Amino acid sequence: MIFISMKIKITETQLKKVINEVGGYDDHNVMASHGGNVHGILSRTISETIGILGNFVEHLQKDTLSKTQIMTGVSNLSDKFYQDNKMMKDISKEIFLDDDFKQLILNYMGATSKIIKYFRLLSGFSAGIMDGKPTSLLSGFGLSMSDSELRMKISEKLMTLSDYIESLGEMFQTIMRRYQGRLDLNN
Repeated sequence: MIFISMKIKITETQLKKVINEVGGYDDHNVMASHGGNVHGILSRTISETIGILGNFVEHLQKDTLSKTQIMTGVSNLSDKFYQDNKMMKDISKEIFLDDDFKQLILNYMGATSKIIKYFRLLSGFSAGIMDGKPTSLLSGFGLSMSDSELRMKISEKLMTLSDYIESLGEMFQTIMRRYQGRLDLNN
């Protein structure tokens, strides 16, 4: 075994810069900008999805949707979850400091992935011909369910997200406090 001993000389200013570095960021403004962008994108996306879910569930409970509207809504929710997960997969790689936040995002993605798989079996569109013209036709095993059974199955699946949504809401507040604390360290 060969050991090489080296000494590195740095100035006091350089030492302070190294000591004050936060999570790989050597500038608190860069950390705040990057972290704020990542946090903002995730919180906006999840908030938007929660709003869509809330609206859909409200109509589902009021019995104001026809079976076709329910099936279309399920297909649209599936697409929304898929698009969210695709974006979150990419952006979660940008979460450097908060492993618990990153893990919660990944867990939420896992839960929505399970719903996507179920919803795609439940409802979708397939190519078909109607009145001699090519069109998209509603398909899926939700068509063979009664309206009440369909509503119940959808509600059950969406309820599996409630703990994740609650935890994410709390985590977004925690992340804000953490970033504030990190930024205050330098002031």
